[in-house]
Amino acid sequence: MQSQSNQSGTLREAVRIVEVAWEELQRSPYVQLRMCIPPARLPDVSFAESERRSKVGCSLLNSLNALDHATLPHDLALTLRLVRFRAQIWSRAADWYWTAFDPLGIGSFGLFLPTAYVRLVGRMQ
Repeated sequence: MQSQSNQSGTLREAVRIVEVAWEELQRSPYVQLRMCIPPARLPDVSFAESERRSKVGCSLLNSLNALDHATLPHDLALTLRLVRFRAQIWSRAADWYWTAFDPLGIGSFGLFLPTAYVRLVGRMQ
């Protein structure tokens, strides 16, 4: 059984992971619009941005793997499963850049960046 200080440290780390994931998700213009926040800029569709997002995803996955999920409250553990799902997608962003791209950052991928499909999906959202 973990001591009280170890459990609170695990809880703090879990909350930090959720906050990092939420900050990354808020970079999406789609999420900004849904939150009634005027987008500050157009989506960055560069390879460098995909590499940055991949690093964020890998960092989140490493942090998640280091956590003891058994000691966390059920709702937080469930939230971390959602973070893991999103982080797995983000971690592959640079690998997928040349064949599948998510311009809105919400999991709505199109094949190749400059295609009509990506534009159509963006308008449907």
